Amino acid sequence: MSNISKKISALVDKYHSRKLKDKYKYLIFDGVYIKAKSLQKSRSNGITLDDKKELIDFGLASHGESENAWTKFIGKLYHRGLTGKNLRLVVIDGNKGLKNALEFIYPFAEIQRCWVHKMRNAGKKLPKKYHDECMSNARQIYYSKTRQQALQKFKAWARKWRELVSKAVKCIEDDYENLTSFLREPEEYHVKIRTTNAIERLFREVRRRTRTMNCFENRASVERIIFSVFNRFNAKWENGAHLEITQLT
Repeated sequence: MSNISKKISALVDKYHSRKLKDKYKYLIFDGVYIKAKSLQKSRSNGITLDDKKELIDFGLASHGESENAWTKFIGKLYHRGLTGKNLRLVVIDGNKGLKNALEFIYPFAEIQRCWVHKMRNAGKKLPKKYHDECMSNARQIYYSKTRQQALQKFKAWARKWRELVSKAVKCIEDDYENLTSFLREPEEYHVKIRTTNAIERLFREVRRRTRTMNCFENRASVERIIFSVFNRFNAKWENGAHLEITQLT
């Protein structure tokens, strides 16, 4: 087991230090908490110019999703070759530290706020009696095919619900521009880039693999298991085996 661990650790080191090609037009960033002596995993996913998905890298942050942690992680990607010359849009959740880090390192890339996270936040501000209808109406916004159509639907939704649930309306209104950035891109990409769902299956797999391990004792053990999951997914995508993308319903 010791020899196997050493071999995997060598592969992990090679993965983290490899030179990156500046071939990505869309990036997705997110983080997940793992019970590992207060460590948190951050990771990035990219869609390349030839429309292939790839899990680019991950990092362990001991102080959560701070701006400093994200800047350090994304900065390493930049200095390894991912300078963003072809980057058009970056998909994120609502983390301000991540947004600030991206605006510093990739200032010309559009930011797309994840609709899943935003709808979840808005839903928490709704009374139960209005929840289903209001959320159903709001979904029509991101089903739009153009920004003009989305704006018309948003205005109609806001007029209908503002007096009844002003906080929920404001929740979406405050980030409306970043919520509709994806509509500037070709329609065939809309489902993939309006949320961070493209790699949610990865999170589920990571949790499944780590759930029975209680708590990792060191960073190296976390790195090995995460790398193994990443490596398996990338191998499937490289061979053309497409994994499903969870869509909003």
